[in-house]
Amino acid sequence: MSWEELMNAVVLIESHGFEFFIVENRVKVRHNTDHCIDLVFEIETGSNKKDAVYQSIIKFERITGINLSLIHISEPTRPLYIS
Repeated sequence: MSWEELMNAVVLIESHGFEFFIVENRVKVRHNTDHCIDLVFEIETGSNKKDAVYQSIIKFERITGINLSLIHISEPTRPLYIS
């Protein structure tokens, strides 16, 4: 899966009220509500950030039950900032 396809999935995750972060060696997914921000999960990236992003997207679908339909994503992507 290309970075563009992965970032399209991240945009969809964020459109459902979640935040998707890549910080140092971790991917974090948080859920925003009116009252608080809850950590949904966190994954260590190791040396392969692309694989960690992919695994995070799969885990997000499994935990939330939201199907992102990765095959049919056609929205524009946003830049990925990795620190």
